[in-house]
Amino acid sequence: MLLDQFKLQNIGKDYADFQKAMGQEKNIAAFYATQNLRYLIASQSERFFVYITQDRISAKEAHKILSEYTNGEVVYLTEKDEVLLNLQFDTSSSLASRISTLSKIALGQAKGVVVSAESLMQYVPDLGAFLDATLKIEIGKTLDIYDAIDSLVFAGYSRVDAVSHKGEFSQRGDILDIWSNDMDFPVRIDFFGDSVEQMKVFAPDTMLATSKINSIVIPPHSDILISEEKSEILIERLLKLKLSNDLKLSEIISNNISKIEINPSDPSLLWIVPYIKEAFSDIFSYIPKDSVIFIDEPSKIDDKLKLYKSAHNVRVASFTKSSEATKSHEDIVFDKEHIYKSMEDFTKVCFQQSTGYNPIFYPGYIQNFKSNQIPNYVTNHQALIADLKSYLVFGSKVYIFANDDDGARTLKSYLEEHHIYTSLILHDEYIKYINIAKTGITKDISGEINIIGYPISKGFNIPKYKLVLIGHDDISRKVKVHSKSRRKKRSSYVLPSKGDYVVHDRHGIGISGGIQTVDTFKGKKDFYIIEYAKKDRLYVPIDHINEIEKYTGGGTPTLHRLGSKQFENIKERVRKSVKKLAIDLVSVYKQRAVKKGFKYSKDTVWQQELETSFPYEETEDQLMAIVDIKKDMEEGKIMDRLLCGDVGFGKTEVAIRTIFKTILDGKQAAFLCPTTILCQQHYDTIMKRFEGFDINIAKLSRFESPKQIKSSLKDIASGKVNVVVATHRMLSSDVTFNDLGLLVLDEEQKFGVEHKEKIKLLKNNINVLSLSATPIPRTLHMALSGIRDVSLLETPPINRLPIETYVVEQTDSLLVDACTREIARGGQVFILYNRVKTIEKFYNHLVSLLGDEVKVIYAHGQMPTTELENKIADFYNQKVQVLIATTIIENGIDIPSANTLIVIDSDRLGLSELYQIRGRVGRSDVLAYAYFTIPQGKVLTEDATKRLDAILRHTELGSGMKIAMRDLEIRGAGNILGREQHGNMGKVGYEMYMRLLNETIDELEGRTVIRLRDIEINFDGDISLDKEYIKNQESRVLTYRQIADLFSESDLLSLENNIEDAYGPIPKQTKRLMLVGLIKNLAQKIGVKQIQQEKNSVTLTFYDKEMFKIESIFNAISFYKDYVSLIPVEEPIIKITKQGSTDTKMLFTKDFLIKATEGL
Repeated sequence: MLLDQFKLQNIGKDYADFQKAMGQEKNIAAFYATQNLRYLIASQSERFFVYITQDRISAKEAHKILSEYTNGEVVYLTEKDEVLLNLQFDTSSSLASRISTLSKIALGQAKGVVVSAESLMQYVPDLGAFLDATLKIEIGKTLDIYDAIDSLVFAGYSRVDAVSHKGEFSQRGDILDIWSNDMDFPVRIDFFGDSVEQMKVFAPDTMLATSKINSIVIPPHSDILISEEKSEILIERLLKLKLSNDLKLSEIISNNISKIEINPSDPSLLWIVPYIKEAFSDIFSYIPKDSVIFIDEPSKIDDKLKLYKSAHNVRVASFTKSSEATKSHEDIVFDKEHIYKSMEDFTKVCFQQSTGYNPIFYPGYIQNFKSNQIPNYVTNHQALIADLKSYLVFGSKVYIFANDDDGARTLKSYLEEHHIYTSLILHDEYIKYINIAKTGITKDISGEINIIGYPISKGFNIPKYKLVLIGHDDISRKVKVHSKSRRKKRSSYVLPSKGDYVVHDRHGIGISGGIQTVDTFKGKKDFYIIEYAKKDRLYVPIDHINEIEKYTGGGTPTLHRLGSKQFENIKERVRKSVKKLAIDLVSVYKQRAVKKGFKYSKDTVWQQELETSFPYEETEDQLMAIVDIKKDMEEGKIMDRLLCGDVGFGKTEVAIRTIFKTILDGKQAAFLCPTTILCQQHYDTIMKRFEGFDINIAKLSRFESPKQIKSSLKDIASGKVNVVVATHRMLSSDVTFNDLGLLVLDEEQKFGVEHKEKIKLLKNNINVLSLSATPIPRTLHMALSGIRDVSLLETPPINRLPIETYVVEQTDSLLVDACTREIARGGQVFILYNRVKTIEKFYNHLVSLLGDEVKVIYAHGQMPTTELENKIADFYNQKVQVLIATTIIENGIDIPSANTLIVIDSDRLGLSELYQIRGRVGRSDVLAYAYFTIPQGKVLTEDATKRLDAILRHTELGSGMKIAMRDLEIRGAGNILGREQHGNMGKVGYEMYMRLLNETIDELEGRTVIRLRDIEINFDGDISLDKEYIKNQESRVLTYRQIADLFSESDLLSLENNIEDAYGPIPKQTKRLMLVGLIKNLAQKIGVKQIQQEKNSVTLTFYDKEMFKIESIFNAISFYKDYVSLIPVEEPIIKITKQGSTDTKMLFTKDFLIKATEGL
């Protein structure tokens, strides 16, 4: 926010008069104001304001600057990206933002809203319905829990057993859990009668409360809010429509009626909007009556409104022709006449660059503003120095905002070197100025040139009143680097479903039979059932659930025989293979550590200039990788670093900075790529990044002529070429480097055996940076740390837009609509068609639909390599607009202009494939669309529905997505560790393999390896998780897992508190189960084989006499000497003679074991 000096009445007479006019006149025109001055004028409005821009790009910029200038929150009404399609699921990623904006406006929490011309024409729910669907909850206030549930249902929330995604709620007695779209975590509300007793935010994966809150507003989940009464009217209208239309349209109507009957506020019900128009309104119905509407270039906005309406009507005509819409769907967007009539009674201010025609209104008050834009000083600091000296001579007051205190101090020092002396106002001091102004006291900043440690990005110059504001983006692109942390990420436990393959620690691979409660002679106990070969069954006590993992290793595994040594033998063979791998890795690491490489210089001004010219904000992971790489280089270490990250996550930029640092010290760098098209892509990127620097770059691939190759080889050998970007052509014997310092390897696993051998020779004594687009498991990363240097890029780029994802029936009109819309905005379309036999037939059909003017090609993996590469190159070079391809097409190719993806028969693909395919679009700052199509009329299987639903919930990774990621990670692990080790993973499962690898590396590095042995525990009475207490299966398994992970008294108390908080008072048999979980883990630490409750005692039998070496056991025996005795036989026994009930004996056993494991 800005100081009082920037209030219009304080700038000068013209501005004070304009402020006054905004309170008195209805139609005002402001001419010649520069863009940022327009934002300043709007931000200083004393009333709520609407700022209308011509498109999304200008709306985002307006929102950014207005948010910085305005004293209060400015919101942005994002556009609905689809208003016409008959969707199968709620999918819009912009919906949450849109509802949040409407909520803040409706509840008076915003100072202004930015709206593009497109968003202005789109419907919003009726204000009364929106407020009815909004829940305001406060501790101590009266609220009936069933009224709250009715409100949530009307608001479009789904009722579930346990909340795991946004848009869900669950009820258990007097406890209500809700997860709204605008919350990072769900909230748990405890009722006492009709009163709200307490509220807590909790983590959905653990159900653990993280913080307490006193009040909350729960906005609707949907922007289609249809009451029960209105839904009956709507169904009646749709049934009438159905009678008068053909079969195809009737099916669409029936589908929508079914959805209305299930949930009339389903956000995917876009198709029905024109048939219940009374449930909707425009944005002007939400804003206060005395609001000011700012219109940025009315002629351009008028044109945009006409164009958007016309384009929409063309789409409606196309869908109507194919019986997928009706003419009534034209009314889904408002026409400009409706918009102008709706804003008639508001105060309106038009900003115009010239005194031309205003198609919206005739102004009653006109004001001309003379101001200058601030020049771009980012690459011309000399101009900044000159202008500041000029401002001083002219007597201007200058405010430079330097983003933060560090930036402010640096800039002050820099200006003082050039004899410009400034006042420094740090962040907290600036906030004090703002807060003093709020009390009505005006306190001016007295300096002539003031540097302020506060984030205002762009400024303006008002020469008439000698007022200059310079933003941090006007003088520097360098972003604030947030403090970096080596983040530890919690690994999630993936529940094996009934029928899944599972791996047991000792008995091997079987099939899950799920959890059963069994009546034993000692009471009810919970067991996990595993079925093995020959229909053998293993009953695993539920407190041993941590010994079972879902099998993830690729393919269909072989079931093992229960009771045989088959699995132990396999494990031993894998352990030996893993040990050989680990020894090789450790040996290579030690050899490399002994050798000394070239010691690179510290960063120069040129390095800083290159990094400053990067047009995006670096992610934290990128910054961490860059710091680690530079440290290796400057210490003279021979680097062999693996850089893993999804496509578009910034691996190439990290490589470019490494290359630049290498060549600044006179060394050469080589970038080796597995395919010609990737070589071209990297060459283009490097050429663009090194533009303006005197660097020679050569490319070696089959796209170059023999003459070009010959010239390049000569220049590489002489050292004239600094950087070589090449395919395997670089590995030929005629390629000789003058002084190679760095090899960047892209997707090394994709090179053949012969090429890999040559790469090994090339790697000798030079720095190597290997790039991989396949993610690797964090567990493998941890295992390899210290043996091979690995950097993970797990954070998507900061400004990457989410991909608008739709699940729709496949129709010709959809194909035409999606393709023509993308091509019309200058983009390209990627169509995934995964059947080689019929791909040509589909290609011919699409060509006939789109016409000859659209260039379409198809490609698949059975084509000759040269033909395939040429086709992909044509698409990359934008010679064609539509590419139809199978999944074989190179995943690493980055085509920023391809921003529409259509997947044919998406229900036939696995989740990991769907995830990777969608990643092929949305790599630029242009909004991308993904259409996952299903055949018309096809009823999806439950699994297919779950897969498609999981891919749509892309902002929150559910367990399904975690499984998909695990599949991809296993592929990544295989790439790094080699084919033999990938085979080993398949034999024992991924989790078991990683455990064996970790144990082996620990042994080689001299760390103690504790291998826990099996233990049998028998206490009397019911010991189980009451099915009526926790009903949801996922929540039950999560609780079992938490019980199996108890290792201390504090763990037990914490779990008891959290479970009681989530589900109410804990039943006795469940408390016993928790005790058994803790007792098991403590007893395993000291080698207990069996715990058996007898009539008057509890006996602890040990495996062997190793227990005599554990001093803490004897300290515990001494501490509890009245009740505990030791029997020193071959398998030693400790006898506990504490009298009382089973619960008393269990508690005492727990206390004894806590004492017996102290310090372990």
